[in-house]
Amino acid sequence: MASITSFTSLKNRFHCRCYLLLISLYSNVYMSVPQEFLQFVGLPYQVNRSPWLGLEPDPAVNCQLATHLLYQASYNVILPPAMWSKEIHDDKQIFRDVDLSVEQLFEGDIGIFNPFNNYGQDPRKFHLACFTGETVQGQPLFFHASIHANGVAIWPLKDFFLPSRYSELIKVKRLQSDLFNSHILPVACQ
Repeated sequence: MASITSFTSLKNRFHCRCYLLLISLYSNVYMSVPQEFLQFVGLPYQVNRSPWLGLEPDPAVNCQLATHLLYQASYNVILPPAMWSKEIHDDKQIFRDVDLSVEQLFEGDIGIFNPFNNYGQDPRKFHLACFTGETVQGQPLFFHASIHANGVAIWPLKDFFLPSRYSELIKVKRLQSDLFNSHILPVACQ
């Protein structure tokens, strides 16, 4: 058992070092991304590690838990543990829909993506990603946990639509104004 734990620990440290190397290679890209986002980059991915099991990122996270952890660390908002992809998609009390044709993205906005294999658009399978408040070459950067990234990563929007990843951005959700930190400014998406 100790050898499995040691291997898992070694593997996790390797993944963290790889992500730190990527961050250092692209430091100009990530320089202005809030630290609350960066602290989770490199955590390993596990599909069944939901917020229902608690808000500890040990040993891994999925996209829902990553969103919960980020909201707690960045905005001091603790989302209900049963609020997963479907619940965030459908919610009107904590979140509101964002119409990107008339509104700009704000830091913390949640992008809801449809995976390629979700032909019936089952909302329980939707993927969550949080806007970091930064853009690179006109592409908004999103924080998320994904099997395609082997853990928590920050991707430009266009990378979500590479083959076999996500077919579309279905919806963007934002915390209701009475819950949202007023010092966060909108960032234009071009």
